[in-house]
Amino acid sequence: MNELPIGIFDSGVGGLTVYRALHDRLPNEHFVYLGDTATIEIEYDPRPRVFEMRKVLRAALAADKKAKAAFDALTPSRRTEIIRYLGSLKTEVSIKQNVEKVLKRLLVG
Repeated sequence: MNELPIGIFDSGVGGLTVYRALHDRLPNEHFVYLGDTATIEIEYDPRPRVFEMRKVLRAALAADKKAKAAFDALTPSRRTEIIRYLGSLKTEVSIKQNVEKVLKRLLVG
């Protein structure tokens, strides 16, 4: 093993693939990985994001006042994330299982 590292410069075309192949073949070598900078443009999207609460979650919260209070105490972004996640589920079984998990976590704190 050489004490100097092997340098890899990635210009955006396959550098990580080359690194992985070299690392697999030379596991005892040290590598220095360098990459180009990228210029990106970020644009604000003012469209509202509305996620509807599933009826099963609404019913579960209505039936459990402690869970409802805990849910209401969450930050708006955390409540939205829970509603968004449950809304992405496809089967009734997975929805029910995940609503139960949410309730348990709300009650634990």
